[in-house]
Amino acid sequence: MAVLSIQQGWSQGATTSAMNGVITDKEGAGLPGATVIAVHTPTNTQYVAPTNSEGRFNIQNMRVGGPYTVRITFVGYQDVTRENIFLTLGQNQRLDINLSESTQQLSEVTVSGRRDPVINSGRTGAATSVQREQIERLPSLSRSFQDFTRLTPQASGTGTSFGGRNGNFNNVTIDGAIFNNSFGLSGTVGGQANAQPISLDAIQEIQVSIAPFDVRQGSFTGAGINAITRSGTNEVSASVYGFRRSNNLVGDKVRDINQPFPEFTLNQLGARVGGPIIKNKLFYFVSVEGERRDDPPGTFVANRPGLPAPGPGSNTSAASASELDVLSNFLQTTYGYNPGPYEGYQLKQNSDKITAKIDWNINATNTFSIKYNYLKSYRDVPPSSSGSPTVTGGRSLSTNTLPFLASYYRINNNLNSFIAELNSTLAGGISNQLQAGFTAQRDFRSSLGGSPFPFVDILYNANGPGAVNNEFTSFGYELFTPINILNSDIYQLSDNISKTVGKHTFTLGTYNEYYKFANGFAPDLYGRYRFNSLSDFYSSAGYTYNATTLALTPRDGGALASATNNYTVVRDQISSTPASAAKGNIAVTDKDFRNPQLMRTNLAVDYRLPGGIVATLEGIYSKTLNDVLPQDINLVNPTGVVQGDGRVTYPTGTTNGNSNRYRNGRDFNNVIYLTNTSKGYQYSITGELKKQVNTNLFASAAYTYGQSRDLYSGTSSTAVSIWEFNPHAGNPNNLPLSYSSYDLRHRVIASFSYRKEYADHFATTISAFYNGQSGSPFSYSYYGGDINNDGGSFTSNSNDLIYIPRSQNEIVLVTDGPNDRRTVDQIWGELNTFIENDDYLKEHRGEYAARNGARTPWQHRIDVRLLQDIYTKIGEKSHTIQLSVDVINFGNLLNKDWGRDYSVANGNYGLLRYQGLENDTTGAIYPTQQAIVASLVGNPNERYTASEYTSTTA
Repeated sequence: MAVLSIQQGWSQGATTSAMNGVITDKEGAGLPGATVIAVHTPTNTQYVAPTNSEGRFNIQNMRVGGPYTVRITFVGYQDVTRENIFLTLGQNQRLDINLSESTQQLSEVTVSGRRDPVINSGRTGAATSVQREQIERLPSLSRSFQDFTRLTPQASGTGTSFGGRNGNFNNVTIDGAIFNNSFGLSGTVGGQANAQPISLDAIQEIQVSIAPFDVRQGSFTGAGINAITRSGTNEVSASVYGFRRSNNLVGDKVRDINQPFPEFTLNQLGARVGGPIIKNKLFYFVSVEGERRDDPPGTFVANRPGLPAPGPGSNTSAASASELDVLSNFLQTTYGYNPGPYEGYQLKQNSDKITAKIDWNINATNTFSIKYNYLKSYRDVPPSSSGSPTVTGGRSLSTNTLPFLASYYRINNNLNSFIAELNSTLAGGISNQLQAGFTAQRDFRSSLGGSPFPFVDILYNANGPGAVNNEFTSFGYELFTPINILNSDIYQLSDNISKTVGKHTFTLGTYNEYYKFANGFAPDLYGRYRFNSLSDFYSSAGYTYNATTLALTPRDGGALASATNNYTVVRDQISSTPASAAKGNIAVTDKDFRNPQLMRTNLAVDYRLPGGIVATLEGIYSKTLNDVLPQDINLVNPTGVVQGDGRVTYPTGTTNGNSNRYRNGRDFNNVIYLTNTSKGYQYSITGELKKQVNTNLFASAAYTYGQSRDLYSGTSSTAVSIWEFNPHAGNPNNLPLSYSSYDLRHRVIASFSYRKEYADHFATTISAFYNGQSGSPFSYSYYGGDINNDGGSFTSNSNDLIYIPRSQNEIVLVTDGPNDRRTVDQIWGELNTFIENDDYLKEHRGEYAARNGARTPWQHRIDVRLLQDIYTKIGEKSHTIQLSVDVINFGNLLNKDWGRDYSVANGNYGLLRYQGLENDTTGAIYPTQQAIVASLVGNPNERYTASEYTSTTA
């Protein structure tokens, strides 16, 4: 499928800085005709501007960083020079200077010092700038953007969601080039392969804009994340570096269980060099980096004699090694298909990156730059858990499940990007910025098993060693991998012309993006089969299986399958009648569909406290104007209600083999109509304190309270899954506002860095970052089944939110399978105790649970970085050897009860297994009670996945 799209608007990221101010005489009156000369010292790039009739000057399109030296001259006045001025990305630095009259020859006045990036009239809008100094000093485990965008107070703890919005609604640019995953499958380029789109060592500065007051920044409803790369200067600068991580640098205790981290290795090597081609005129910069990581799929091994029994605290799976060996041999000898190993294999995660840049000072009024970025990356991934009936672990390694390697897939994310920029200063206070770029993204999947073969799930039967309806193993071509390709070509062109008139700067311009997509996606192409036991699987192939002796006996004189024409034989043996064409799910778009849009307002106050501490109080409010709203227009209107529960239901059964829940059940299942909604809002209030003592010491702390409400949070990747997996307790096509999956609530962050130089050749730096957050939102739903028959999942956590019973009279409880020996009263006692100990459930008894109404516990994490520099000068050049150690989750290193992270898989916990309706009836609402029959799934106190590992990078 090929798709063409043209988009016009304002969405380029900031790539430059600016400077403005007023030059006055000793009486404070503006001096027209004064000359302002700003020189970027490292490259000797000069920017010259005269003052207007009011004594104002404005210089646009300046290089980011510094230091700058600014000199002001005027006939009859003493020259003034300001030194050591640094400009941040997207900043319009305010610089007001007073000149003194001169009646005799006087030496110029020189003032040296940094301008405050916060207490500055050029600072507008909610934005966080992360400069090279912070990138080098603050801790980073993955050396990723997210380790630094998390410094934004309104960000999530992972630094991917901002202002309570989905991270896919961010706009990421590097040197102005688009670095989004434009198809929406990930927040950034390379995200599916866990790769960074560019080496962190190549980045000069990162800016996160949430509410910018710059017409050139847009195309986001989350945040605009802009980064610029380093440039060459008149001095040659180079670096070679390496980082290493392994399981030996990771803690081995989770709660009170000693659980060694799976063996892995990560090696990252890189280098950069920059300098002049022609001094003061032409400069180059090149960065290269490679990363190699090998991981086992988990800690579980197959059950065999001599190993600890499966169970809590054991890494022995219930899956039998001997049974898996027999199965592997059967597949190879009978079908010629090698499923690969089921343990002892490694999953790879590799990436290679190149950044190259040329800067050219054409003349005094024109500068030009061209940049190239290259990324080649891939990651080996476990098979999707979609459609798996398992309670724990999906199809991944778990206490019950050991899949074969051939069921895994490899995701590839590759990129080539070019962006050119011409900045010009014209007469009459006019400046122009022209950008043109091309980006090619190539994303595709491949199977680790190679050859096509149906995907097969084999479960445990009621008498098996694993839990009933849990996966025993999986093999075959991963379900969503066949023909899974996405080729994206993106062309961009922008031109902005600015003119300063008095106190104001007017900008007129255009920004254009042209997209070309080629996409292939054929899920289940080679077939999907599920067997309730090994015996059922072998039986379908014409064999009788003896589970005691592991012997296979052909029925009717021999095997019915051959080594040729492999999977079609399996398909024929399973189906007794020819298969009809599968009915699919389709998505259609409202002809008046609008891209997501919101109105965002920002009010902030900056104030300098005693001791040089800068305090900021900031409020942000966003109101949805257009958000994505999926609706299933093939779903009929509700026809009843669940007796005693009150939620609406849809028709059951079939007519001529077609589901009665659909208007057209003959040709389609879900028909998702993508339209817009204006329902939804987000707000946040932030208080922040910052202190920059000098270049060696800085500290900051911030507290944010925020809420976010929406109809859909868009946490899945297809239209039907976004609609289907959205938990609710009513009509899925007419939902009420509820908490977003990106609802922030409380967040506290703090960071500091201190550098101490000593003995003329040494410097030690200690830095830390703290993140405290009031957990993450999740929903309480029924596990399995489809209470209202709207087509929600039958085999895992459903989209049906639970009713929270006030008493035992409001629910019918049954045991959770034949191995559950609890009485009904015992089950109620456990459920009631759990509800009373859960803050959310306790406060909402007698109600439906709200989508994302519950939250995981508070999470606290401290990351620490230690740098040791050994430096010397050889001639005029400085040479440094730097050793670094990053300790992530430092608190857990000190105390096993500190630094716990909590998560709920997919933000949805199936507390009660739906077992049916009492008397299997629907009809009147209350006072009829006890309509839903349910069982308590497992141990609800284990609803969170707790992670407490400490990890170190050196």
